Amino acid sequence: MENSGFDVGELKTQVQILKENTRFSEERLRQKEQALEKALFNLSRKDAELKRTIEEQNTLKIELAVTNQKLKYEVEINSLLKQNAIKKSTVTKFQAFMVSLLFLVSSLLVGFGINFLTGTPPNSTGWVLIVLAGIVYIIAALLTSFLTGGE
Repeated sequence: MENSGFDVGELKTQVQILKENTRFSEERLRQKEQALEKALFNLSRKDAELKRTIEEQNTLKIELAVTNQKLKYEVEINSLLKQNAIKKSTVTKFQAFMVSLLFLVSSLLVGFGINFLTGTPPNSTGWVLIVLAGIVYIIAALLTSFLTGGE
């Protein structure tokens, strides 16, 4: 049987070794394919998670922009309300000052009227001044009640 110088037993052994190597190579290839499939699955899952995170981030950016607009609007309204309150306060103070001046004029008219009536000789112009003082006093009192009642 040794025509060609090859030992059949040795060839069988080599074939057996090659089969074993092939089987181990195929097993390693299968394991690597499984690891690759698992990595692709994880990559796909991470990609989906990244997309969800980006969507959430975009939604939060939009919400932040809307909230900033609302905040600007509220600040603007508060500023306008503050300006209106300052104007109203200034107008009210001016009106109160004018009413106080009317009360002062009324008091002065009463004083002059009494001086005219009690002087020698009594002057009837005093009655006119006292009546005028009463009218000015009533006007001032009505203005005061309108100013306080208007708020």
